[in-house]
Amino acid sequence: EYIRLLKEGESFDTIRVKESRGQEIVAMVSSDTDVVIKKNRPDDLEKIVEINRDLTAPVYKGQRVGRITILAGGKAIGTVDLISDRDVEAVHPLNKLWELFTSRFNNCPGLSDAVKNRA
Repeated sequence: EYIRLLKEGESFDTIRVKESRGQEIVAMVSSDTDVVIKKNRPDDLEKIVEINRDLTAPVYKGQRVGRITILAGGKAIGTVDLISDRDVEAVHPLNKLWELFTSRFNNCPGLSDAVKNRA
């Protein structure tokens, strides 16, 4: 029997991207994944998901961020990449420095307002 196990563009997981402005990407299936199995035996299938949770900006749309391996009866019968659904730009080093500087004054009454108003 021929079945579609995963569909191209299917959302799989959300991953936070380091050195961005708190942005996340969605790991999505890169292509349709069809398998042939013995009739009425879909329970023999297993998916092993590997996702890179240590992503650092920049990340590009279509960049590989993981993969899914499909097993049947314990043997690998296919692999499909998980890819990023969008671009995520890196925070400019001067912006990182400014954010670090302003975060130091968030708990100082009066001074924190002056720094926030200047930003």
